[in-house]
Amino acid sequence: MAEVLRALAVADAAAVLEELCARAATRGPFPGFAAVVGALARDDVRPLVERLREEAAWEPYPELGRLFGGAGGLGILEPAREDEHVPDYGAGRPLTLGERKAWARRPDRALVVRLLHDPHPAVVQRALANPRVTEDDVLTVATRRPGRPAVLRELSRTLPWCRRRRVRLALVLNPACPEDVAAPLLALLHRAELAEVVRATDLAPALRDAARSRLALQNATDAGA
Repeated sequence: MAEVLRALAVADAAAVLEELCARAATRGPFPGFAAVVGALARDDVRPLVERLREEAAWEPYPELGRLFGGAGGLGILEPAREDEHVPDYGAGRPLTLGERKAWARRPDRALVVRLLHDPHPAVVQRALANPRVTEDDVLTVATRRPGRPAVLRELSRTLPWCRRRRVRLALVLNPACPEDVAAPLLALLHRAELAEVVRATDLAPALRDAARSRLALQNATDAGA
């Protein structure tokens, strides 16, 4: 999907995405739309995303603008805070970042589950790719309070976890999830999930308003069908 988008002219990509976003907004998420949102979160698509933002600012692309809701752009990784406490992993000494990244690939489930809560997103990224990790393990990261924005952003870009409905909803409902990550994920939520976001009083008002708008549009479409 990323290759397809990069091959299009900006105006063509904007028109196609506007149509897909409008369809998702009125009828709910459809098969394949998660791939579109995931592709837009990739680092190598970021130049196109910035140009699409500019296009949406000048052309009538309301759904595309809503998809990119929030500031900062998709795919930005906040600098990791090296001063955060690193848990004791039983080595008898503080582990370096490189060692923790290597340990995250080990076939030791208990260790990998602990590494999912490492403060550095690069360690979490490798732990998420470990085949010993389950969806329930990932949900503990997505629902953690207080959450770490950089870690939640990394989770949102990690396949196959970002395709799981429970994980996506947990990310959106986490107040620490960056708005430019949570806003596009709204397009992948179903009616009951959007209603849950609207009721979540600890979320940013703009995010709840966006969910309310999507929910109202889906309800209006159903009423007119």
